[in-house]
Amino acid sequence: MMNWILIVMATMVMVVVAIAIAGLMIPARSQASVARRMPFAHDRVWNLIRDTGRIHDWCPSLPAIEVVDEVAGESLRLNLRNDSGELVGEWSVSFEADDGGTSVSITMLSLTPNPITRFIHSMSDRTAAAGDFLQRAAGELAR
Repeated sequence: MMNWILIVMATMVMVVVAIAIAGLMIPARSQASVARRMPFAHDRVWNLIRDTGRIHDWCPSLPAIEVVDEVAGESLRLNLRNDSGELVGEWSVSFEADDGGTSVSITMLSLTPNPITRFIHSMSDRTAAAGDFLQRAAGELAR
């Protein structure tokens, strides 16, 4: 019986070590982009996304967001921080008015220092959070 327990424990340790080694091979910084055209006036889109104090009202799944740089009406640079206040990502958001709407693009820089978390995140869609954010912004503007 003791041999089986040791075999199971050794196997679990080997799996964790293998995941950590695989995670170390993945860059801690990754970048992805997503874009969406919204059929709303440029000023409305800009004002909604620029108002980081209200973002959690319509997109509660995001971590804390702060504006660190902006070019009025054109671009924002946002920092995303986890519950501990650690920087977990940076979004560069650009806005472009077009025929009756606004194109918004987000380039995401993700920072994942933990190799196990990095491995797990490598199996998910890195654009999902920004895509959901833009979808929710369009929904908020349509209300």
